[in-house]
Amino acid sequence: MGIINRFLMFVYTLAIALLAIGVIAICAGFVPPVILENEIKFIISRWETIAGAVVVFIWSVHLLGCSISSSSSSAKSESEAIVLHGANGDVRVAVPAVSSLIEKAAMSVSGVEEAKAKIKATRANGANGTSETSDVAISLKVALGVDRNVAVVSDEIRSAVAHGINDVLGLEKFTLEIDVPQIAKIEEAKRPRVK
Repeated sequence: MGIINRFLMFVYTLAIALLAIGVIAICAGFVPPVILENEIKFIISRWETIAGAVVVFIWSVHLLGCSISSSSSSAKSESEAIVLHGANGDVRVAVPAVSSLIEKAAMSVSGVEEAKAKIKATRANGANGTSETSDVAISLKVALGVDRNVAVVSDEIRSAVAHGINDVLGLEKFTLEIDVPQIAKIEEAKRPRVK
């Protein structure tokens, strides 16, 4: 839940708490019935009461949606991990960590100016009732310099990514799709890269 929604939740909870205190005061007899009846007639006759009720209703629906979506997003973030099988049990590696590993492996190849990886990990039950596994699909967008052959660099990227994934994650099965949306200009390619 974002900071704005947290603030709205704080104000909403505070208003409900004050309303509960008001109900307690009315039920305990701290407010005389004549004054209470007069105030209720006044509040009911105002258009601002209807507008306030509509705002509170919309506010309530919004906060309800936030509470439902935050639980589903936490479930989504739980599912966004790659399951690896170790000798002593399963390990879940976060998708952003794998993306970072792949981007670093791609950037280690000469001629790669930029790299951005997107990972899609889908869970499947293992064969013969074994524990679940992850099918990993990698989409890698790279910007290349003009001084290198695209096919050669692509093969080197595949090799570097496969080497990184095998060495670090121990993952052998994955698909890698390389997309080259741009090739750096000559001036950009001549500039030294900062690491």
